[in-house]
Amino acid sequence: MAGRSVTANFFHPGSRFGLYRPQSCSGAEIDLFASLEGIVNRTRPRIACVNRRDREGKFTWLDLHKLSYGMVSGYDAILTYRTNVTGLVVTDPGQPHTLNLATTMAGVNNELICDPSCWRP
Repeated sequence: MAGRSVTANFFHPGSRFGLYRPQSCSGAEIDLFASLEGIVNRTRPRIACVNRRDREGKFTWLDLHKLSYGMVSGYDAILTYRTNVTGLVVTDPGQPHTLNLATTMAGVNNELICDPSCWRP
């Protein structure tokens, strides 16, 4: 299958995707939004990150499956799907390995990975 692209078909008809772009996000925000994406998409795909560096093109798989989509900010996506999240795992920027631990804990407990710089009371 060299040179061929294979795509799965697991979308529900009528699904609308929320897309966010990470270009203006910090690394800490990308971790935060990626953890939300993992939680929200666990039952079915609903949000995705689009990146201008994607080889296939930003919207290829959405267009291929004829899915409707709209752009959202990462923070708006958190507000939209907040009922899917049970809490936060706060990392320690002074201890980079805490990100690995936070990733595991967040995935098991439906929590968001949160660097203290992302906290906005």
